[in-house]
Amino acid sequence: MLLRIGEEIGYGISRRLSSNNMNDLLNEMDRLWKKLSLGEVEIQKDDPLTFKIYGCQVCGSTLGQQKRIGCELYEGVMNAILRERLKMHLNVKLVDTIGWGTGFNICTFNGNKGN
Repeated sequence: MLLRIGEEIGYGISRRLSSNNMNDLLNEMDRLWKKLSLGEVEIQKDDPLTFKIYGCQVCGSTLGQQKRIGCELYEGVMNAILRERLKMHLNVKLVDTIGWGTGFNICTFNGNKGN
């Protein structure tokens, strides 16, 4: 359910962004996340796409307190934004379970390209 909600949020956010290439888009998302106090997006590598979100305020303020992993929300948000802006199918997934829901302030995601 969180994945689907995240996708709806991501489609809405994608309309506010203008970048059409991976690096520029992730940098634009990082600026937006900081502006909205949602955390910080950091690109780790391009292939496969790997990025981290530090200080996720969504999970940190709500889901993390319930000791649940809320990264599915961000998976949906990122999938929708990257799909809409880049016109490519990307499958963004949480790489590990070191996140707010397990007591840390960082989540690592991997985005695999599809057709």
